[in-house]
Amino acid sequence: WLFRPPFGKIGRASGYLSRQGYTTMLWTVDPLDWQTSDPREVFRRVIARLQERNFAGIVDLHDTNRATVEAFPLIMEWIEQRNAELAAQGEPIYRFVGVEAFYRRPGKRR
Repeated sequence: WLFRPPFGKIGRASGYLSRQGYTTMLWTVDPLDWQTSDPREVFRRVIARLQERNFAGIVDLHDTNRATVEAFPLIMEWIEQRNAELAAQGEPIYRFVGVEAFYRRPGKRR
């Protein structure tokens, strides 16, 4: 029930889908993962963008890219390790939020 408009372009389709119960989702962290077929490069781009954003944002990843799928466990492992370091220093950590925080199913009120 989530809709990510291609290229982030919100138009009439987003309004229509909203009336049908869909939630339009955008992102704040774009590592351009679709531009590479190297999982190490996807990993590097994601981590660099997260660090630029001071540990906040919605990361736009494409599961249709094999390199992204292969990089994902490495990204999660890095975040877990970084969170342990940050917590030990008393600093804010990366927080994971499930999709339920961002959408409502059609026919159900928030």
